[in-house]
Amino acid sequence: MESNDLFDYKFDKTENCWNITHYYGSDEEVILPKFYKGKPVKTIGDEFSPYNKRIKRITIPEGYTSIGTLAFQNCTGLTNIKLPESLTSIGALAFDNCTKLTNIELPKNITSIGAGTFENCKRLTSVELPKSLISIGELAFAGCTELTNIKLPKSLTSIGGEAFLDCTGLTEIIVDKNNSAFRSVDGAIFDKTMTTLILAPVGRKGFYSIPDGIQYIGNYAFSGCKRLVNIILPDSISFIGDSAFTRCERLKTITLSNKLRYAIEYVIKDETGLRTISLSGNPEIGRRAFEGFKGRFVYRD
Repeated sequence: MESNDLFDYKFDKTENCWNITHYYGSDEEVILPKFYKGKPVKTIGDEFSPYNKRIKRITIPEGYTSIGTLAFQNCTGLTNIKLPESLTSIGALAFDNCTKLTNIELPKNITSIGAGTFENCKRLTSVELPKSLISIGELAFAGCTELTNIKLPKSLTSIGGEAFLDCTGLTEIIVDKNNSAFRSVDGAIFDKTMTTLILAPVGRKGFYSIPDGIQYIGNYAFSGCKRLVNIILPDSISFIGDSAFTRCERLKTITLSNKLRYAIEYVIKDETGLRTISLSGNPEIGRRAFEGFKGRFVYRD
């Protein structure tokens, strides 16, 4: 470990470069160094400068490849950050609770966004996801209440649980038509075969009818959909995932086939909600699938 007046550095012998591990300054604008002692600086370490409320602008020069976990967590004064095109990954909770960050342009080489990376960035209004993106971690954009729509690139193959939880302004999720894993219909995300509903847009209001032919409702699919009032499930449903309808605070009715009745009633009576239920060939109901639901089920024959 080496230090100067502003930063700590750790040398990576394998990569023959420096990892910048900590910032000690109090400037509103921070420009990270490209070199240190004649060697390139390529990575920002974990917990680089969390809880630094003075930083407003950050410039990361070309050559940097990654930002570590919790790097800028709770930097509540941060309004702007310039990311280099060389960047390929952003760690978990890296910008968690950066409440004044309004927009971010992700570099074209980013392949993954870590768990909770932009969680609680309440003023984030737009994010353009790069064509190279493969995975979005769980809770990655949770609590981004000003985010109204997002487009998922054709390269994306993985979306973590509750990635958009409490994004109460999010009314539309669009998937590139050439994506091999997902597709979007009426603002919701499904698997390519249209048998699984993966994620409903959290900010959707009023009424939503799941398309006929859908067999599976994924884990957390409607979690946090606080503006939905009524949901209609098709007769084709055979599985409802864990926590699928939790935190749907205004949901008054769920209309569904009578074939689900006994499985659902068994789950509701199970106070722990810790088991996946499958009764005598009935469809499976995941753990805590309807936790907190205070409305009523409407059954049809």
